Amino acid sequence: MIKIFRTIRQRMLTENLPDRQAGRFSRYFLYAIGEIVLVVIGILIAVNINDWNTDRKQGREIRQLLTGFEKDLVVNIDECSKFMDWVAHRDSVIDLIVQGNVTRAMYETKEVTPQFWNYSSAPIITENFNRLLEKEDVMGTEMTPMLALLKTYKQLMEQEAIIAQRFRDYVMDVNTYLVDNMPWLMTYQDSSSAEAVDYFLNDPIYRNKTDFYRTLMTHNYGHQVAARRNTELALLYQLKELDRVASPPDIASEFQELGLSPMKATDCETEIDVSAPQTKVFTPFIFNARKDTLEVTITYLRRKEVRNPTTSIPPGTHMTSSIYFNQYVELTAGGTCIGRYIPDAQGYLIVGDSK
Repeated sequence: MIKIFRTIRQRMLTENLPDRQAGRFSRYFLYAIGEIVLVVIGILIAVNINDWNTDRKQGREIRQLLTGFEKDLVVNIDECSKFMDWVAHRDSVIDLIVQGNVTRAMYETKEVTPQFWNYSSAPIITENFNRLLEKEDVMGTEMTPMLALLKTYKQLMEQEAIIAQRFRDYVMDVNTYLVDNMPWLMTYQDSSSAEAVDYFLNDPIYRNKTDFYRTLMTHNYGHQVAARRNTELALLYQLKELDRVASPPDIASEFQELGLSPMKATDCETEIDVSAPQTKVFTPFIFNARKDTLEVTITYLRRKEVRNPTTSIPPGTHMTSSIYFNQYVELTAGGTCIGRYIPDAQGYLIVGDSK
């Protein structure tokens, strides 16, 4: 382009056109305009190349962050699962304590110990997550569903941090109370103490404290961790969907590596006894991969009362909330029952179109 304009200019300068200065001026004027157009075109090309390089660099950075975030999710999910197992074990012991089914021998041999002495948590890796949110303005439209879920994930983490602190504070308060008021505490911890066992067996305040500890551990903090894990599984699913063009996702294998397995449906007419001990778990991960909305009815037992709340799962989303009670779930789409499912600690459900 530059060479062409230089040729035109040279021709204008060497042309012998006497008595036609106006024509020569016109030619110079056109040449000047051409030079300006050339400069503008050059600037636009440079800007576009720079923008293209920037977009490519940002796209590469986002892909790297997504790869790191996926690895973080796997670790976070595993930590959540470990914590949920810890909660389930302690909850079963607390059931014995609250219902008065612990014997003196159990306390003396330390087969059962006071549960509210201990605290546990589910650590979260957030570095790549935080950096991803910082890139919101440069994410493509294909990232819109992921971005919405990332913001939900952030809210869940913030709520969890508040509830976790409340749980920690209560454990500290109870331990401080025992240290300040129970002279037998160290004796029982080192070996045993008849006075301590009498307290554990007969003091109603001890049972109240244990039951409230269970509420904080299971129905507050545990509920929040289970909801976070379900959201992490949904994020992992969406990450695999983003890679579908490059390689079809094998989400079943991915979940299997996390120790999870798909739940199997029972007939919609099958009666399920929610009082059975094996049905007491956190509500599992349920993802709606259909094109229509799923209706989920959770039938659960709380304080000997059967409840049946129903919630909706729009297409391409999952059920965030999770409870820890004796329960089973029934799925319905378009007024037709798909099946009933008895959750287990390692179960999940991805509901796709049967068409």
